[in-house]
Amino acid sequence: MIQYLPHKSINFTLWDACILQSQNPLVYGLSWYLDVVSNCKWDALILGNYEAVMPLCYKHKWGLKYIYPPLFAQQLGVFSKNIIDRNLLHDFLNHIPAKFRYVEMSISVAHGEPNGAIIDSCTQNTNIELDLGHSYPQLYANYSTNLKRNLKKVAVENLIFENNTNLPEVIDLFKNFKGLEYPDMGTKQYETLTKLNAAALQRQQSWCVGVRNFASNELLAGALFIVSNQRIIFLFSGVSAKGKQERAMFYLIDQVIQLHADKDTVLDFDGSNNVELARFYQGFGGKVSVYSNIIINKLPILIKWLKS
Repeated sequence: MIQYLPHKSINFTLWDACILQSQNPLVYGLSWYLDVVSNCKWDALILGNYEAVMPLCYKHKWGLKYIYPPLFAQQLGVFSKNIIDRNLLHDFLNHIPAKFRYVEMSISVAHGEPNGAIIDSCTQNTNIELDLGHSYPQLYANYSTNLKRNLKKVAVENLIFENNTNLPEVIDLFKNFKGLEYPDMGTKQYETLTKLNAAALQRQQSWCVGVRNFASNELLAGALFIVSNQRIIFLFSGVSAKGKQERAMFYLIDQVIQLHADKDTVLDFDGSNNVELARFYQGFGGKVSVYSNIIINKLPILIKWLKS
């Protein structure tokens, strides 16, 4: 039996155990992670004694409660200790309380491509993943010709790979050189990212790295990774104009791959639907996986028309 529980009634110990033992143990579904990205505004659907669970992150608008996909949590949906199929997903979707008049949810690769009358729309999103369980020479052999050419042009004598970079510096890089292209990123989103990094640091699951100019110590590129369950998630990054010119991000990712080569680990690039960015990630030998974004729209007719 699937039951709905408000946030205060969830047994977080059992919840996290289910996530970690699930077929898709993504860090996005852990209680501490959800608390940060939703500001503790998430409820849950739970099958039996936490055999399978689904988080419901919600907001309010126009006096209505709706479910949305939080920023920095790429894939959610059902987390189950057993195999996830469309029937299980649809059972959970059918148990979402009627008070949630609008549902938008990005569901993990494990679900396959959902369908069914309850879903009003479904779009496919691209993720790129690289299996690091091979030697570095083997991984390098799978780099694209263009990537190898760019790496040969990197003046490594001018660069320093830094294993412990301060996130605020990386955020400033992003703000100054890329931030204007992302209107969804504002003060609130940067605060959430900072809180997420702090929470991950407490659990030794944050890894913020950078590339600096050897002579000036100027940060040219930086990246925040969340490390969990043999997965390194490339959550956020920034690069300066000079860093782009010096191919600092090429160098940064190559260094990350060298450090984790031959390990039972996946480098998860966390996207992207951007064709150019996806091509860049694939240049490192990454493979495409597809996850879905679904919408269930039960809004009043007028609002439904405005939302469409």
